[in-house]
Amino acid sequence: MKCDFMENFLNFFINNMPNKIFLSDIAAVEAILIGIFIPVSINIVFGISQRYKSDIIVKKFLQSRLVIILPVFTIINIIIAVFFRFYDFNIANQMIWQVVAWVLFVFFFISMVILGCFFKLVRSYIYGSEYLIRKFFNEAEKEIK
Repeated sequence: MKCDFMENFLNFFINNMPNKIFLSDIAAVEAILIGIFIPVSINIVFGISQRYKSDIIVKKFLQSRLVIILPVFTIINIIIAVFFRFYDFNIANQMIWQVVAWVLFVFFFISMVILGCFFKLVRSYIYGSEYLIRKFFNEAEKEIK
């Protein structure tokens, strides 16, 4: 039973090759992330920081792993997608193209998951003043110990 599942799973990926055009879509969506969502989110957190008259909020936000990882991962994915969008795969490299296409699709999915976590973080900064107070209090407690 498990062998049938694995065989069907592998056959799906081997027999269903993504179209090269989807690489342009990946690059476009991720460019929107870099160009719109990230700056707007930083601007929102900056506004919160000004409201509380504290630069610590912005500093902590910008030091967050998600804020660091999302742009880097997205830029790398855009570069790879654009490169392989215009790379000319011949028939001999068809299997390589399938692997690259599915890997890029998985990377795109991962970047969407990271984006969801990023939005959750921004939402916690917007709606959760208790979250910020608790976070800063815990960090101050750690520094004291």
